[in-house]
Amino acid sequence: PLVLFYLALGVSVIFSQDKPNSLAQLYQYISGLSLFLIAASLSEKDKLLTTQTLILAGLVVSFLAIYQYFFGFKHVLDYLSTNKLSFPFILDYLQRKRVFLPFVTPGALGGYLAMISLLSLTSKNRIWLMMLIFPALLLTKSPSAFLSLFCALIIYFGVQGRLKKTNILLLAGLFLLIVVMIIGRSATQKGYLHPAFSVIMRLNYWQGSLAIIKAHPFVGVGLGNFNLQNSRYAHNSYLQIWAEMGILGLFS
Repeated sequence: PLVLFYLALGVSVIFSQDKPNSLAQLYQYISGLSLFLIAASLSEKDKLLTTQTLILAGLVVSFLAIYQYFFGFKHVLDYLSTNKLSFPFILDYLQRKRVFLPFVTPGALGGYLAMISLLSLTSKNRIWLMMLIFPALLLTKSPSAFLSLFCALIIYFGVQGRLKKTNILLLAGLFLLIVVMIIGRSATQKGYLHPAFSVIMRLNYWQGSLAIIKAHPFVGVGLGNFNLQNSRYAHNSYLQIWAEMGILGLFS
């Protein structure tokens, strides 16, 4: 699969509609694959150390997010008010106190903390770690992050053979929390904050992505050349790779 992916990258650049742009984007894939190969070659001791380092970074980020909730929003709101800047979408994030530091959006932070939460389950101190990470995840108020965590935990407990009563209750509580979040977001009068808005936008992105794939199914449009009317991304990794790298990229 790795060799096939490298081959797909080469084909994508050769047949790209904008070769300079594709070459400029190539480093992102090469660096990502290099990190993958480095991680795969680590010894068990180094893997453990790397995991612990990632968890430590997650704790630092969690503290930053919690700090933002208690102290950070007022600074930004004062700055926007003083300079008479008005960005409705950003102001809603700030006024509703959805943490995102040090990321750009609450959803991005939520996705990151969901992954760190899963890594922390491998630690002997997982209960204490989750007590520090979970509050920050909760303050993102991101239903999609919790839904990702919910699905991942089902797989994790299933693979580990740990779908016991305690873990089932944990999953039930997590599912109830997701439902409460969605209901709370659904009560908003602002369309772009409604959960359905996010779903509809993604369906539109996927429809546009499929149109690009239909026009260039075999070799794609080339790395970095994916472009919809309102987005540079398909918001779906498989569709993005197929649209940019063609059928070889999808197979790999």
